[in-house]
Amino acid sequence: MKNADDEEGAQNTGTNLFVTGIHPRLSEADVTRLFEKYGEVENCSIMLDPHTKESRGFGFVNMATPDQAEAAREGLQGESHPKFSTIDKRDFAK
Repeated sequence: MKNADDEEGAQNTGTNLFVTGIHPRLSEADVTRLFEKYGEVENCSIMLDPHTKESRGFGFVNMATPDQAEAAREGLQGESHPKFSTIDKRDFAK
């Protein structure tokens, strides 16, 4: 497992999407299926409350290419898709 020091200087290549407003009943498999319409999903993680293990309503989806990530962001963003509030690319570099 990598620690934060190993990740220093790491940058989002444009494939990692920060997703908010995820409906509490959606599982990682459900979110993956929604994003797969736009390309290959390499990883999907919904953040859980450490005590209740229930969804915190946000997570990350890592697509295979920046073009696929952009297509997913545009296709699933906002009012056109009520299961999510926002979908943004995130840069985690320090």
